[in-house]
Amino acid sequence: MATFDTKEIQDVVTEELKKNLTTVKNEIESGNKKTINEVTEAIEKARLASKSEIDLAKADLQKDFDSFALAQKDAKNKNEKPLNFSQAFAKTMKEGGFEGMQSAIKENRINGHTIEMKAFGTGQFPGYEPFTTDYMGPIELLYDQFHWRNIIPQGSTDKEFVSYPKQTATTGNAGPWDHAPVPASTVTKPVMTPNMVAYTAKVEWIAGLVKNIEVSMLEDFAWANTFLSKLLREELFQAEDNQILNGNGTSPQLDGILANSVAYDGAYTNGIERIIDAAYRQLANGFLTATDIVLANADKVAIILNKASTSGEYNLPQGAIGYSNGQLMIDGIRVHSTPQLAAGTAIVGDFNQAMLAFRSAPRLRVFDQNEDDATKNYLMMRIEERVALAILRANAFVNITFGS
Repeated sequence: MATFDTKEIQDVVTEELKKNLTTVKNEIESGNKKTINEVTEAIEKARLASKSEIDLAKADLQKDFDSFALAQKDAKNKNEKPLNFSQAFAKTMKEGGFEGMQSAIKENRINGHTIEMKAFGTGQFPGYEPFTTDYMGPIELLYDQFHWRNIIPQGSTDKEFVSYPKQTATTGNAGPWDHAPVPASTVTKPVMTPNMVAYTAKVEWIAGLVKNIEVSMLEDFAWANTFLSKLLREELFQAEDNQILNGNGTSPQLDGILANSVAYDGAYTNGIERIIDAAYRQLANGFLTATDIVLANADKVAIILNKASTSGEYNLPQGAIGYSNGQLMIDGIRVHSTPQLAAGTAIVGDFNQAMLAFRSAPRLRVFDQNEDDATKNYLMMRIEERVALAILRANAFVNITFGS
């Protein structure tokens, strides 16, 4: 136990009394003995009184110091720190809450069971009295995880239109040429026509608004701003996906993939066989390389769960199908699925032959001066982008219908 030593204080007081005694003795040196004895006795009483007061102060201070030392030692042994709400709730559930609830359920006395919350420090909740609990977590967004922008190369433009040459099949071929010794007998070299067509894609707006957002909601729920931001972003991507797939090229629509695709022209009827034939014959004959396959969700599941009708065993075509960590591959080509395609349809394409050219990347803005927003404490959120879809090569995308 720590101690509080007052010896130095007592020595100082005694030394000062001695000095006073010497001074008084010198001052009354010519007086009688009685006077000197009286003065000496008075000084001694003062010294004893001072000692008594110091002893009392020492005892009180020592008591307080000992109590503080014990509290420090106890806290150190327990290694306790102020708990925040999560820690306190976890401790409560561990030390009686959860186990107590289990016992109460087993004994059919759940209605009479209570949970006692363990103490925790409010220092973890600055600005709250004592704290505020948001009982509802963020609402999960239910959207397609696949977006066409993930497999199409992207670029940028500072123009209102994107102009580019769209290449179709080349007419004619290079070949051997006979250089005759007589000029009159020399024939013209083989002629090739690459059939490059100048094409222009307009940069289009894709946009959306959310109106009448209550300011109090954004203030009261910390997750609301993030939730709304994600909501608008996903809604924009959904509209973008629809335009990339189904746009007909008439402004303000994009020039979509289906409008620029060609039908499967092979003889196979099985879905996987058609996909492989489209990739390695139909596209390859046009000197194109299939980079991605996009299916309906139902068709992806059917491929993954493909099994023999007789034995009931799963029999993915040997070496043609690979499925690992959620990624389906057909003969080395990545497969994606989306609800945007109807069951029984697919797109096989060389997606390097397309480009998303952004004039303005997706941007989110918040306004408080729309209509009567200021008077009613509403906000408006707007998300928008300007983009053009350029299809650089004809016949780069094959649309497939299974079973026909």
